[in-house]
Amino acid sequence: DVKEVVQPQSDRRILREMYDGLRYTFSTGPLRAILFNAALWNLGGNIVASLLVLLVLRTIGESEVWLGLLLAAASLGGAVGGVTANALGERFGSGPLWRWSMVPGVLGYASLLILTPGWGMTWGIIGMFVMGASVAWNIVVGSSFRQRVCPPGMMGRLGAASRTVSWGMLALASLIAGILAETVGIRDGILIGVVIACGAPLVALLGPLRRVRRLEDLSEAPVPADTADRLGASENA
Repeated sequence: DVKEVVQPQSDRRILREMYDGLRYTFSTGPLRAILFNAALWNLGGNIVASLLVLLVLRTIGESEVWLGLLLAAASLGGAVGGVTANALGERFGSGPLWRWSMVPGVLGYASLLILTPGWGMTWGIIGMFVMGASVAWNIVVGSSFRQRVCPPGMMGRLGAASRTVSWGMLALASLIAGILAETVGIRDGILIGVVIACGAPLVALLGPLRRVRRLEDLSEAPVPADTADRLGASENA
């Protein structure tokens, strides 16, 4: 006899909550812009990151020491960016900081295209430091904004939906990077990654948050009626 496989209730609930999170994100302009910003950056930026090892060791023919310095510069930039994000947001406004943060990040990755052996690698160290700081500014401000406008009951759903889309780009980027390395070459593959990453600041600069100075002043985004009903039912369960 063939028995019907019944999906566990917990699995159905998780999938439904992920759907609610995606629906809420895509129905809210500012949250949609932040999601597209992160997804495009993760796709283009991680194409570049995936090809970085091949660029340094195979194309340029430099040692692992320079590769380590490039990676260390990115990490140090991220630490500095995380520490300075709040101060820069207060000084220039969280809206402008978020909108412009990825511009130096794109330029930082683009610096890898002009690397040459020896001291010509210094441009990459500077660029990777700038890129790391840029990503940190974007993440700190964007995460704070999501927490501000998202109702408490939707926070878990929103986080799961956002990570499903933006982190899913990481796996896709690695696959695309391998294909590009085989078909167009490492440097051209990095160039394509940089061009894709340019979409991240364009979404921020041209999207619904383009004129907002203080993201923290925006009000909470409404939840669709049927989703709100399910939230209320789960809280009362």
